[in-house]
Amino acid sequence: MLLARRATGASGRDPPKVIMSKSAAKRPTTPHVFISSTAEDLEPFRAAAKEAAIAVGMLPVMFEYFPASSDNPPLKECLDRVAQTDVLIVLVAHRYGWMPADQPKKKPKKSITWLECQQAVDDEHEVLVSSSGKTASGRRN
Repeated sequence: MLLARRATGASGRDPPKVIMSKSAAKRPTTPHVFISSTAEDLEPFRAAAKEAAIAVGMLPVMFEYFPASSDNPPLKECLDRVAQTDVLIVLVAHRYGWMPADQPKKKPKKSITWLECQQAVDDEHEVLVSSSGKTASGRRN
């Protein structure tokens, strides 16, 4: 399981204990996985990641599920959703992606995917990265 590591006692003979991520330990329900990527170019990859998460008993959280407030959901909502999940899956290809206007006044500006990764790392969540030289259309980087 992605969220747990097995640990044995000091003697190595004790039964293994399951150590859950902090957010999973708070929630006795299905583990949540946030799927992060650019949208248009990786749509089939996003769909495959969603189906894989469901197949292993996890609940996918994707920007497509956010309320329709605008074309791009507010940064705060994206980061809040990442903070509430147990695992972040990042799909990376050739596009840098959308840079939210409401991010902290640091230079250079970062993409939403970058900021979601930073949130997961700051929260000590598992981050799984899949990198591809191709887009959904088959074009290479």
